[in-house]
Amino acid sequence: MVFHNWHRKGSEMTERTIRRKKQVAESVQLLEQGLRSCLTQGPYQDITIKALAQAAGVSPRTFYRHFKSIDDLLLLMINRQVLRFYQEMAGTQPANFTALIVFLFHFFQPEKTLLSQLAANHLLHMVQESFTQHLDADSLAPLVAKDNPLIYYFGVGGIGNLLAYWTSVDFAISEQALTAQAAGLRTYLGALSADRLPFGQGYFR
Repeated sequence: MVFHNWHRKGSEMTERTIRRKKQVAESVQLLEQGLRSCLTQGPYQDITIKALAQAAGVSPRTFYRHFKSIDDLLLLMINRQVLRFYQEMAGTQPANFTALIVFLFHFFQPEKTLLSQLAANHLLHMVQESFTQHLDADSLAPLVAKDNPLIYYFGVGGIGNLLAYWTSVDFAISEQALTAQAAGLRTYLGALSADRLPFGQGYFR
């Protein structure tokens, strides 16, 4: 009987924990959607927690239950996207450098509105910082290994600059042009690795 009661209480606690986690996930999702909505209506610095909560359909108290500031919520949104990129890339395993660049483009293309809003508010750097922070979790690590700071920062900076460029043109690049540009970048980097500077050869046209 004692064992039975303990088992039942344990099951009830597990169910409550599951329900609580589900509620937290739902609240955070609503807050993320609310922040996305607020970003389309005005400058990031003007967003208030009251307005954000209203857009999310929750109370300010719910916001403070999960976050200390709007910056914390935005950082969570960005980190989630970067970590999901790393996870999906590890699962997809692009065959070569060109395929990797194409994968990066198509992964972030659906987020072009958010990226554009971050750029407009001078916050796009947060994406690059997130890539840097979470690099250890990713199969890109050998390409931008931390044991060589120059390779490391060149690689991470390259990802950030590609996203900035694509955002500036609203990701309006054809598949053919994207593949050609990625192949040109690969050729350019290959020339650098051979200690040849290919200036004037049109790799970025």
